[in-house]
Amino acid sequence: MDRHISVLLVGVLLILSAPALAQIVEPNRQSLLEAWEAGLRGDPQTLFFEKLEDHRYRWSTERFPFDGVIRVLNLVIDDRSFEYAASGVVGVVEAELEGVSDDFRRQYAYSIGLWHGANTLYFDREAGEWQSAAEWQSSIAEQYSDGGWLARFSGWMWVIFLAIMVVVVSWLARRASRQMKTATAAQDKALAEQERAIRLTEDAIEISRDSNRVLKEIRELLKER
Repeated sequence: MDRHISVLLVGVLLILSAPALAQIVEPNRQSLLEAWEAGLRGDPQTLFFEKLEDHRYRWSTERFPFDGVIRVLNLVIDDRSFEYAASGVVGVVEAELEGVSDDFRRQYAYSIGLWHGANTLYFDREAGEWQSAAEWQSSIAEQYSDGGWLARFSGWMWVIFLAIMVVVVSWLARRASRQMKTATAAQDKALAEQERAIRLTEDAIEISRDSNRVLKEIRELLKER
């Protein structure tokens, strides 16, 4: 019984931990850069995007009137636990627009500010990937709406509990069945012994009757003589 339950628990724990182990991915600068490139390339307002050399890109966009070169200055991974970042890891791509004047920056300060904001990514450890602010907020909202990992873990706990209960009830049923068979066999044996004793008693009574009859006949013969 103990061996069966141990094997069952180990199997269930391995099944539960396999997806988590498969999804362990650590954030790094290269993955951050690749995610930033993919995000900028897939931006609906991007007209043209091409890598020229390491950390330099040709970019044309409708966000603001720009058709030129972006230069990535630095890649920052901040793994401190922020209150606003449930993932605990924030990646920032520090980049500049080459050849842009201060007047241009002032004229399009808001749209350029939005672009700089899009250069901040969040690492989702469960998904093992960098996400934009919008994607990250959506995943956080989804986690809170369905209870997140705690609700999923609670659901699995019920599955484990029911599995253990099935094993225990099955074992108890088999044990009760064996005990019932043993008790029935003992009862049958006792009844058989009792019947045998009754038969022996009946035989003894019959022998006693025969003996009494013989003695009576002998006594009658003696009287006649």
